[in-house]
Amino acid sequence: MVGQDSLINRVKKTIKKYALLKPKSRILIGVSGGPDSICLLHILNQLKDEYKLQLFAFHLNHQLRGKESDEDEKFVKQFCQKLKIPCQIKRAKVRKYAKQKKLSLEQAAREVRYQLLEQTRKRLRCDGIALGHNANDNAETVILNLVRGTGLTGLCGIPPIRDRIIRPLLEIERDEIMQYLINNKLTYRVDKTNRNPKIPRNFIRTKIIPQLKKLNPRLIETISKLSNILRQEDSYLNGLTDNVIEQIRKERSKPGITLDNKLFLSYNLALRRRVLKSLLPTLGYDKIEQILKMSEEKTVGTIQLTKDLFARQEYDRIYLGKKVPIPINQAIPIPIGKSSLIKDMGIEIEVKLKSKIDLNSVKVDKNTEVFDYSELAPPFYLRYRRPGDRFIPFGGQEKKLKEVLIDDKIPRRVRLCLPLFCDTKGILWILGGRRSARAPITPKTKRFLLVRIKQWKDQTPRTV
Repeated sequence: MVGQDSLINRVKKTIKKYALLKPKSRILIGVSGGPDSICLLHILNQLKDEYKLQLFAFHLNHQLRGKESDEDEKFVKQFCQKLKIPCQIKRAKVRKYAKQKKLSLEQAAREVRYQLLEQTRKRLRCDGIALGHNANDNAETVILNLVRGTGLTGLCGIPPIRDRIIRPLLEIERDEIMQYLINNKLTYRVDKTNRNPKIPRNFIRTKIIPQLKKLNPRLIETISKLSNILRQEDSYLNGLTDNVIEQIRKERSKPGITLDNKLFLSYNLALRRRVLKSLLPTLGYDKIEQILKMSEEKTVGTIQLTKDLFARQEYDRIYLGKKVPIPINQAIPIPIGKSSLIKDMGIEIEVKLKSKIDLNSVKVDKNTEVFDYSELAPPFYLRYRRPGDRFIPFGGQEKKLKEVLIDDKIPRRVRLCLPLFCDTKGILWILGGRRSARAPITPKTKRFLLVRIKQWKDQTPRTV
């Protein structure tokens, strides 16, 4: 039998172990009225003076069980009044939400509950949300994830702390909680739907775990230890994964991210798989494996990942993201003597005409170019590529612009969206990349056209 002091001391150890509570915190406690949440509320009430806590309770009436749901609400309200803890009651039409979002009732109830908990936390200016998940809940989660198919992260189970959510009972077993309630003569509500074996979690709780306990009577404790070890290892591997992403990332833009495939392949397969899962967390095993295979075979091609998402092998790079929409191709006039902000292109460009210029002080790079103004044909404008465009690369021969970009290994999705600085005779500069052979600076140049990109938002990555 677990005594009151013994259980409370174990909860305190969990609080200390995971740094769940800080002194003088304002804590919102999710209270369904079931055994776990009643135990949690009662224990935190016992500890509030020691930790100098301000406690608030939250109850959501899911309106799924008619009169029983209303009785749960009434019970929680009365229990909180007895403990003199302010209680926030909310009601939600979970069935309607589930239908709108095409979710199961269980998933819909969870989403609505967490949304309203967070809204209430912000309104009450609470530091954290305490929930009553216990060691049995964790074991059920691990087994459920294993059955569904999961990686290491799924076997980590329920975290004791995530963002502002804390779980002080996570290392306490359900039998111990029930004994605590008996010892303290605490009543609670019973949700009959928790007995329905058609719900996967209930099936695991009532059918699978009792059988597994015949093999290992300390199953819940064993899984709890396993989860703790795996959480630590998963955290370490997440750190390694983040470092790898920083090393292999070439560009990140609104549509997606581009990776250096050669560098990507230099890492261990396990890390490569974790990188993809980190970048595309909703993607399943099969799609991740398809990307890995495409990367290894180095074949140019596209994999449709979801309705809006795809992966593409682009020369020595891999692009993960959305399709870049083909831009509306219109010529945008660029005046001389001031900066022009072209919102549709995400570019601010400055064009100045100078009679003198110190070329040593002007850094000609991907953001700056200088032309001999006497060789140009104003006015100037920005536009995107058009069919039949031709270009004379500096130091090269005239050819189709498309061929120049292909030679430079510019992916098609980028080729379509590269802004071009032009005059009436043609293309002068592929912004961020090659300039034309026209209008070079010579000792005879008397007027200089200085063109500078002041800012270029990552609407389209510069890969020229």
